[in-house]
Amino acid sequence: MNSLSASVQGCLTAPVREVEPGLLEATFLFRPDFIGFSGHFPGNPVLPGIVQIMAAAYTAGFGAPLPLRQVKRCKFLRPVRPNEPLQVRMRTGTQAGTMRVQAVLRTVGEPCATMSLTFDGSGAPSSPIGLS
Repeated sequence: MNSLSASVQGCLTAPVREVEPGLLEATFLFRPDFIGFSGHFPGNPVLPGIVQIMAAAYTAGFGAPLPLRQVKRCKFLRPVRPNEPLQVRMRTGTQAGTMRVQAVLRTVGEPCATMSLTFDGSGAPSSPIGLS
């Protein structure tokens, strides 16, 4: 697992919980010294979009990485700053050996991203999500 993946996983504030069957929720907190803010952007730190996708992948895998197959749709609605809790809430389903996810990410009470993701397998954690 690379250092960015390990750092994202380390920002998970509590175990991922299943609110109801097929509805997962997790919260991440990215401190000002989080590696993802380095250079993105000096004097105006913003959480990179790939980190938000990685947070969704860790949520789908109940805190472990899943192999990401496809980002079908992703829309970023507002920036996420250091020390703003990032809540990931997603609906999951499986079809033909893949896990499909519809996720809404929120921070400080506002939506910050929506995404549709597809993972290999049915949601069982395996190898890192393929981001290095």
